[in-house]
Amino acid sequence: MAIRVGINGFGRIGRLVFQALCDQGLLGKEIDVVGVVDIVTDADYFAYQIKYDSVHGRFKHPVSSKKSSPSAESNDVLVVGGDEVRCVMAAKDPSQLPWKELGADYVIESTGPLHRRREGQGPSGGRGEEGHHLGPGQRRGEDAADGRERG
Repeated sequence: MAIRVGINGFGRIGRLVFQALCDQGLLGKEIDVVGVVDIVTDADYFAYQIKYDSVHGRFKHPVSSKKSSPSAESNDVLVVGGDEVRCVMAAKDPSQLPWKELGADYVIESTGPLHRRREGQGPSGGRGEEGHHLGPGQRRGEDAADGRERG
């Protein structure tokens, strides 16, 4: 059974993590990415960003987007090689993100703002190593923030 992972923050670092999972052949086999969180949920934009990354080059895998339901306003599901990834709207309080509903076992924290907000509270932000994402159903949260930002 594949590990179910969510990625909070689909900027430079979140996309790099996602690309690495794809390039190593893990997506859909050993790891299912159940959702990616950002301030927009436009899967068409996510697909474009992944396809044409100006730093890491062109994405080597087929990528498209689709609606999660006929009533969705726009495409909110990223499809990579047949594997579907839900695009989720960011929340100020990460504990409000729907990781339980999406079935995430682990959450990769790749937003700078959340990491910076936790600074001054010790390495765990006062909430344990798992940080802000842990809720019913999640085993662990991993902080993938830029190393320059670490204290």
